[in-house]
Amino acid sequence: MNNIEKLLRKNKLQLDKLEVPDVLENRLRTALNNKSKRLSIARPLKIKAAVIFIFLILIGYNFNTLGFYAEKLIGYDKLMDSNLKKLNELGKGQTIGKTFTFKNGLTFTLDGIMLDDNRLLAFYTIKNSKGNIENELLEPLNIYFKGKLNDYRCLSSYGDVNDEKTEVKFTSTFDSPSFFDKDLVLNVICKNETGKISFTLDKNKAMGYSIKKILQKNIRTDDVNLRLEYICASPTTTVVKGKVKNILELAIDRIRGAKFSPNSLDIRLIADGKILEIQRAELSSNIDGVAFKYNFQPLPNNFKKLQIEFLGISSEHIINRNFKLEKDMLNENINIENKSIEIKKIYEANGNTYVTLATESDVILTKVNMLLDGKTVQLNKTTPENANKNSNIKTRTLEFIGTGNDLKLNVQRMLYRENYNKVVDVF
Repeated sequence: MNNIEKLLRKNKLQLDKLEVPDVLENRLRTALNNKSKRLSIARPLKIKAAVIFIFLILIGYNFNTLGFYAEKLIGYDKLMDSNLKKLNELGKGQTIGKTFTFKNGLTFTLDGIMLDDNRLLAFYTIKNSKGNIENELLEPLNIYFKGKLNDYRCLSSYGDVNDEKTEVKFTSTFDSPSFFDKDLVLNVICKNETGKISFTLDKNKAMGYSIKKILQKNIRTDDVNLRLEYICASPTTTVVKGKVKNILELAIDRIRGAKFSPNSLDIRLIADGKILEIQRAELSSNIDGVAFKYNFQPLPNNFKKLQIEFLGISSEHIINRNFKLEKDMLNENINIENKSIEIKKIYEANGNTYVTLATESDVILTKVNMLLDGKTVQLNKTTPENANKNSNIKTRTLEFIGTGNDLKLNVQRMLYRENYNKVVDVF
């Protein structure tokens, strides 16, 4: 560039020294005056052409940069965690930018997606040109992707409304589409009207996975067998799948009288001693038993050790036992499945019977009746009392319609937690 500038300066000095003869100057002036007006139009056209040429050169030099920024999703910072923000800054999403307008005036714009082996994230905007968006979204939209082979339902969704209340941006999570489902149609159902947006997945934008492994590891306790079956780590999330027993084991337990139905599972994923945040947890029953699927935050780069800790499980147990109560009972304990339940008081009011009891926060009598002089009376309602935030004890009052002299509390089902705190190494 310096050599070019020196050459230009040298040529300028030479041009400045040139002297134009008077005769030549007059001839040129006469020729210009005699030219048609077409030349006066051609000159600005040439200038415009030159400007466009220069602009195209600039675009050529900066095409990659412009393309990079075009792939970034704009306006979703509030809906992205630090990891998604980083992926967005790197241009890892696929922009779509297609809109459907409903009859009520709502516009739905699919701004873009992020895709890896674990999930598909959809980023979309809903606008209301007529006013407050919240008035039009009193009922949640039914949204799903349809491929040639499968439908992909929304697993979770969260949004952010702008200050003017005219638009809301959403981020929704779906299962990752099948390898063969390249062409997708987003179906959005709003008040009996279905909007459709078609697009083709850009497989070059899919982020794949970093780790995918069949685990085949078991964590056994006296009454629970937790089977860790699969782990897949991708740029947006880390998925751990497994089962709590299987259908045969659950059936054998029921025959033996160990009535057990898992309700929630507490597990941790630990990388180099750091506990990874849970993004989503799912526990479901199927023909194979009780299956679980946990989504954790993405694994850190270059980790050395990965562990799964089984902290405990909350499950509903079939009890079917009667406990005799006395009307003058105060602060007396009954024991159910090694869990202490304190009967704080029993009283009658307005022709009804009330039992106030206290338990640990994880103990819930999920199905309970009262026998009043041999007659079974169902629980009418439960009234919780104001709990101390620093206490693990919850107090509530059970109301039964009617009164009697002979009282028996019939506990049919009870939910409680068992702690295990067992750790297995994954890597």
